[in-house]
Amino acid sequence: TARAGNVIGGGDWAEDRIVPDLVRALSMSQPVGVRNPNAVRPWQHVLEPLSGYLQLAEKLVTDPNPMFQGAFNFGPEAKDFRSVKELIEESLIHWSGSWQDQSEFEALHEAHLLTLTIEKARKNIGWEPQWGFHEAIKHTITWYKKTLNKDELPEDLCRQQIEHFMGKN
Repeated sequence: TARAGNVIGGGDWAEDRIVPDLVRALSMSQPVGVRNPNAVRPWQHVLEPLSGYLQLAEKLVTDPNPMFQGAFNFGPEAKDFRSVKELIEESLIHWSGSWQDQSEFEALHEAHLLTLTIEKARKNIGWEPQWGFHEAIKHTITWYKKTLNKDELPEDLCRQQIEHFMGKN
């Protein structure tokens, strides 16, 4: 089993997800509504867990060692577990705008703190996260801005980010 922390990155347009909601609001010059600004999540760029999944799959195919079996978590370093408020404020560095707290006392319960440990992936397959919180946000917001401004094609941006992530540019 391979699991990921909270994944962000270009191309997610789902409703009621913080980054797509943020992008929609900013693209319309509206304040970003935030339901739970103090909730802490293990934010990571989508390329992080994908690289881990691929490394794990390669080990499972090429080496029958039981250490490659079981559950693996792929997420950021603990220092990169950040609040929704921090995610919003870091995003606003790359795309100016504002946000407003829309917390509701009676709203459906949402966990305040989500974490995960990546030690098994680190120890057993040598996987390490590459991009910290700030870089993950920068690449995510850049993808959306360039796509919405029609500066570049989404597939070209994806290719560029993959190459950058893999250290090829």
